[in-house]
Amino acid sequence: MAIYRLITKNKSEECFRALSVQADNTSDAKERGAKLLDSGDELVAVDVKAGKIWVNVLGQPLKGADIQKHSKAPDGTLYEGDSYTRQEASGSGGKKPMSQTQGNVAQTPRPLNTSNSSESGFGSAVGKAFMQAIFVCVFRVFTIPWTIWEGATYRLAERQDNLGNTGQTQVKTEFPIFEWFKYSLDGVILLSWPLGFVFSLIASMGSYRDGGWIFFLGLCYTYFGVIGWSLFKEALTMLLSIALNVEKINYKTLNNQSK
Repeated sequence: MAIYRLITKNKSEECFRALSVQADNTSDAKERGAKLLDSGDELVAVDVKAGKIWVNVLGQPLKGADIQKHSKAPDGTLYEGDSYTRQEASGSGGKKPMSQTQGNVAQTPRPLNTSNSSESGFGSAVGKAFMQAIFVCVFRVFTIPWTIWEGATYRLAERQDNLGNTGQTQVKTEFPIFEWFKYSLDGVILLSWPLGFVFSLIASMGSYRDGGWIFFLGLCYTYFGVIGWSLFKEALTMLLSIALNVEKINYKTLNNQSK
């Protein structure tokens, strides 16, 4: 059993809402969520809890969106995501903001301590800014390849579970090329590490000298290479998503005009 986050959008509201359920796979999560969601809720995406992060397994990942807790969510459950304010449902079904925000893309800056002088406040801000800059520009560079590779692994494993449970050789979709494109790049990211290790080992053993350096440089290129593959996937996926959405809008417009 895993924890899944169903992100919905209601036409009568401006924000997205999240509802978490425990399920064996994405299909099971959709079935359980359908019994809890309101009639006006439209399912936008499904994420699975992977350690401390949410990995998108269905629909488009929402980054920087205003996601709030669903009114039918269990009390005391928090829905942490990529970049939005954590909120907790009150007893009347309303929302009351928590004392802090959670996100990786954008956070509301806290005001400086006005009890100190402006110079000391600025000095404290500079120190914190340097620490954050070092974390983002140095430390994060070494950890983001693992995050990318881990996410691709979870998505491919989830897809395999869905295929096994439905007994089908492929998932039915209106856009098979688009679906194949997304998962094929996940496969490239997943296979790049083991294949890169093997090729680096072969290249180092076949060299006349400096075999150790060749092996080390090959491993570095393999480890950080997934950043390029992920950037390529995100850019083309975004362009394809825009094209598909425009096509859907045009199709609906033509149908409405014909009526």
